[in-house]
Amino acid sequence: MKLFFHFAFIIITIFILIKTIFYGVYEINTEKNKTGGIAVILFSIFTTILANIIMFFR
Repeated sequence: MKLFFHFAFIIITIFILIKTIFYGVYEINTEKNKTGGIAVILFSIFTTILANIIMFFR
């Protein structure tokens, strides 16, 4: 059962990561805001990695 929740958590965080990466690309392309788009992408990658590490070692 614990493995199922870990797998579900990974799938959900990857889905959220993909959505935020596309938002970052939208910021870069449409709004011409490179700093904001790059910051959104880097922050989302960082938080996804940390959330998954914390979930597995908890």
